[in-house]
Order: sequence, then structure tokens, then C-alpha cells
Amino acid sequence: MTITVSYKFKGTNLVSTNTTSDESSIPYYIEIGEEEIEQQIRETILDECIGWERAAKKEHKILADFKKNKVIQITK
Repeated sequence: MTITVSYKFKGTNLVSTNTTSDESSIPYYIEIGEEEIEQQIRETILDECIGWERAAKKEHKILADFKKNKVIQITK
């Protein structure tokens, strides 16, 4: 099975893909995919912002949107 987590961020489709044959590990790979994309978002925000406080506010809004609008696909 292939687990893909994706999110469109600033015109770029961020994607994390993992493969497993064990159905019980699907939640684990979804979490890993989410963390990888969140890290990419954080790095982009920090590159854009001057100061941690401003970056933290922006990050909070974007990560909330990510939680609501991410796409999770599981294919066999």
C-alpha cells in the first residue's frame, strides 16, 4: 500500500509518500507524512520571516489550514 499526504502551499504541491504492506502501520505513515510536510512549511516560513514571533504567528495559521485541507490517499 502507498500512503500519500499532500498539501498545496504557495502554489507548490508538497507531497510525502510512504509504502507499507502492513495495514496496521498506515496511521504511523500518515503521521510521518504530516510531520514531513509540516517541517517543509516551517522551513519556508522561517526563510521568509524576520523574527521568531512573526514566524510563529504565520506558522500557526498555515498549520491550522494544513490540518483542515491536507489530502491523504491510500492505494493498494
